[in-house]
Amino acid sequence: MNQFSSSRSLICLLAFVLIKATSTHSKSLYKKICFFFLILIFPFISSGQAPAILLFAPTSGPAGTTVTINGTGFNPVASQNVVFFGTMRATVVSASTNILTVTVPASATHDYLSVVNLESKLIGYSSIPFDVTFPGKLNFFTQPSNFVGTLPTAVSIADIDGDGKNDMAVVFDAANKVVVYRNITSANGMNFDPIDVFTGDNLSTILTGDFDGDGKMDIAAMGAASMSIYIVRNTSTPGTISFGPAVSLALG
Repeated sequence: MNQFSSSRSLICLLAFVLIKATSTHSKSLYKKICFFFLILIFPFISSGQAPAILLFAPTSGPAGTTVTINGTGFNPVASQNVVFFGTMRATVVSASTNILTVTVPASATHDYLSVVNLESKLIGYSSIPFDVTFPGKLNFFTQPSNFVGTLPTAVSIADIDGDGKNDMAVVFDAANKVVVYRNITSANGMNFDPIDVFTGDNLSTILTGDFDGDGKMDIAAMGAASMSIYIVRNTSTPGTISFGPAVSLALG
């Protein structure tokens, strides 16, 4: 993987906007979109070697499995590497520039691995996903009573606050806002704590991803009416959801 892979999630959203915009707008708008695109990915094309995941083993197992990742561009200090299984942060047990030893996190799902080097702020992704296995039987909880809203149009699942549980970022069309539902599920039942993040203009598509290389899942959403992209930087800590102010990039 090269250093452009660090902005994969944001590139997907921008590509969607680009296709939609160029089908109905002028070349001038196309140039504006390209300009903002370059601004957004600039931090990821700075100097330094991006992490590259060449292989990992084993390629499947339950939560708690020890996985060895081989590659390049890792930080030799374990705490300066952040490893995600999809959107779930893993525990880094040991590190060198070429090998990371990590533990599969609870709530991990079938998804790709990514490594963030906190020193270089660059990210690399695996070419194949890790298969999470689930021994035993699966039990379903009843629907939580506080999970309410009007006209949800999009959802992205990620561990927003780094507590090891998958949270949900939801776009509500009627209220034109993004709400993060912090997962506070316990053995007694499923439950979520809703936190309003920001409001926008006819919000639709939503994505989560580490856009600034700090090891936290940020949020990007598209304002369909004004052809704007809203981005909020994740400042959460385990147990507390918080975000910086929304930055709006007008593309039209």
